[in-house]
Amino acid sequence: MSTLRKITRRSGITFETGTEQIFYNVPTSDITKTTVTLSWPAGTAVTRIDVQKSGEVVQTHTLTADEIANGKATIEDLNVESTYTFYIYNGEKQRGKIQVATLPNYTPVKTALELLEAIEAAEAGEVIMLTENKVYDFTALESPVSSITIDKNIVLNTNNGATIKGIYFQISNGASLEFANITIDGTDPTDGNQAFVYKGEGNFAKLYIHDAEIKNVTKGLLYIGGSEKSAIDDITIENCYIHDIVCQGGDFIDSRGGGWNSLTLQKSTIYKCAETTKRAIIRFDNNSNVQVTAKTTIQNCTFSKCGTGGGNSYGFLHLRYTGNSTIFKNNVVADFVEQRGFSDQKTTGVPEFANNFYYNTKNLLSKDAASEKTPAFFDTDGTEVTADPFKDAANGDFTIMNEKIADKEAGDPRWIATE
Repeated sequence: MSTLRKITRRSGITFETGTEQIFYNVPTSDITKTTVTLSWPAGTAVTRIDVQKSGEVVQTHTLTADEIANGKATIEDLNVESTYTFYIYNGEKQRGKIQVATLPNYTPVKTALELLEAIEAAEAGEVIMLTENKVYDFTALESPVSSITIDKNIVLNTNNGATIKGIYFQISNGASLEFANITIDGTDPTDGNQAFVYKGEGNFAKLYIHDAEIKNVTKGLLYIGGSEKSAIDDITIENCYIHDIVCQGGDFIDSRGGGWNSLTLQKSTIYKCAETTKRAIIRFDNNSNVQVTAKTTIQNCTFSKCGTGGGNSYGFLHLRYTGNSTIFKNNVVADFVEQRGFSDQKTTGVPEFANNFYYNTKNLLSKDAASEKTPAFFDTDGTEVTADPFKDAANGDFTIMNEKIADKEAGDPRWIATE
């Protein structure tokens, strides 16, 4: 006579009914990335647990007297985000079977409050994943917060198009941060600050922002304060879409008292940033608070309507830190009309220019006759284009319509059509 078998699934756990089943359901609190704690009636006659993965026994756990008496055993050394089937035996008699999936190699968060709690509780090196395709709105919390403090090395990521609204990130205690695939929306902030702010004296390893969208921020993208003495080894911003950064009271990337060894801005689109305010795109003041190499690389980026406010901003590169150096290559710059051009500072190192294109700009290729200021240098090897090279810049579509720019593969690669 055959035995009726019914498969039941619940919360990533599968067990069978119709055969003897002494395993209790496994609560999520008993599952980690590499362990599963199993339980059954205390004192039941059992001897071992076999662990199967993909139909093969990968581990046999011989039960101890204490485990049998307590009806509980923790199976260790499992792989992350993997499904295992556990069989419990008394001798050769199977007494239970249950399937459990270990947790992925990250901490999942579904709400703004969970994100706050996860960051606070995180261990160094932890990956925190925003798992919901929604807005994590910090302005809507019962007790709104203005910032999230990152004081340990963590990764913030999403696999589902998440947006963070209304807060900025304060980086302290030498922490490194990788920020990936997430949108920051600064609309209705609880504190009108830069998106990323360094706080505190000391050395910081890296800030890596990639595949992100950052928009509607009041003050700027990044700030290293005047008295903080924060020295960052490497800042990399790539594959980003950054727009509508007002730069009210601060520059787009703004270092007053700390600084970086290496700043790389690449394969990104930056538009309508410092559009109506007299602010620099990158500022690095001279100071004696830190000792860094101050190298800046800007390559394969598309800039549109950045630094167009008032006609007399600090310029594109307001770099005054002694010994600064810049590489500026493979970029497209449109609608830049400031009098200071790249810079009017004698301490700004002349960049290494290569393969750049300019549309409707002043004081970048040569001095405009009407300008009251005299830029310190120009991109004399740059190419001016007379027709708008973009498909629909007004609506954020910067697809390259200029054949020469496309052939030279300048600007953010996402806008160059491929056959």
